[in-house]
Amino acid sequence: MQFGTGSEKGSFTFHYIIDGKTISVFTIYTNGKLMLNYGWLSTRVSQEVLEEFHKKISEISIFKHIPADLSKWPSVTITKEFKNDIEKFKEAILWLKNKLGGGF
Repeated sequence: MQFGTGSEKGSFTFHYIIDGKTISVFTIYTNGKLMLNYGWLSTRVSQEVLEEFHKKISEISIFKHIPADLSKWPSVTITKEFKNDIEKFKEAILWLKNKLGGGF
């Protein structure tokens, strides 16, 4: 993880390290936003894997309306309902880890 201290909000970014390269997956901000780092992932992950990851993420209620533009950094507001889907989110993140063959 990497912690950021912006002028208006703090953040932490979740990364995988694969073959010594950082792959930024998502960022959570202190204002309650969760950003999917598709723009970053699209430069590090195959299109096929990223499309499948998007499909898995889109099955989670708060991400249903995230566009499939894999060159952007879409964000959602974390709601109380997200706690019901946290396991699905974890599964999607672990699926990506397995596809990339990396660790934490």
